[in-house]
Amino acid sequence: MAGLNGKSATSLLREWMRDRIAFVGEVRVSDLGTEGVRFLAEDQEVLNQFVTEQVYAMAAEIGRAVLLESRRIKRFYEREAETEGQRLERLERWFQRWEHNPVGGYKRLGNMTRHDLLLAAQEREERAVNEVTTARWYRILAEGLLTDEQTVRERYTPEQVQLAWESAGETVLAGLDQIMQGVDETLRRIMRQSEGPGDDTTPDQGVPE
Repeated sequence: MAGLNGKSATSLLREWMRDRIAFVGEVRVSDLGTEGVRFLAEDQEVLNQFVTEQVYAMAAEIGRAVLLESRRIKRFYEREAETEGQRLERLERWFQRWEHNPVGGYKRLGNMTRHDLLLAAQEREERAVNEVTTARWYRILAEGLLTDEQTVRERYTPEQVQLAWESAGETVLAGLDQIMQGVDETLRRIMRQSEGPGDDTTPDQGVPE
């Protein structure tokens, strides 16, 4: 191993794993992980840096979880102090949101039918897939660049760029399918709650763009 050379240890491990997969083809995840640990252990500096990076990442994740919980607690006490009129006004904002309908333009959420909702959902899903696929594609390409100044053309072949796009799309679609599954169970859970679907957060006043 040649050391960090200005890169993060996590990036070095990812590059090594990509090269390893390209070399051996099919490989079990457990074997790849074991070999990755051995790779890191070859250089104490890199291993120490990797541990430090992961500790910071874990600490940040814990911080996000605590912050989210703190915000929930804050909302709970704020809503405990609400009058009935304030509560009804807050919940009514959900119905007053402007939502884009591909056929009829913008509609208030409270006036949308099943057909309206499904058309709007399809439009948002298509937009989300394209945007998130592109974002993941950029990140895949950026991860492989060796310096801040290196360009995509200098690093990759057109076939590699295409494969990166296809890989990004497959990952995003798989994730979207998982997100969209189980809506019936979610609906049953929501309908059992006395406060209804708008009790967890306060919506933005969605207005036509």
